Amino acid sequence: MFYELKQMMRSFPLKELLSVIKYAVLFLMIIWLIFWADNYWNLDLYLFGVNPRTISGLKGVLFAPLIHGDLNHILNNSLPVL
Repeated sequence: MFYELKQMMRSFPLKELLSVIKYAVLFLMIIWLIFWADNYWNLDLYLFGVNPRTISGLKGVLFAPLIHGDLNHILNNSLPVL
């Protein structure tokens, strides 16, 4: 059993791991770019958040994961993605 584990460790698919990680890093870069643009140009992107009990508020289901209120919020959401 130890031999099998050792063989698995030798053939660790680093290339595949890096190809998967790049999508998480790209997603984080997009989120941080949106956060920076919102704060720099005062875009008021919070308006695209979820607005309960309205049909127009359903757009927030798509956009809410990309919108963050402050630096603490985006930092706390960025760490689990990595």
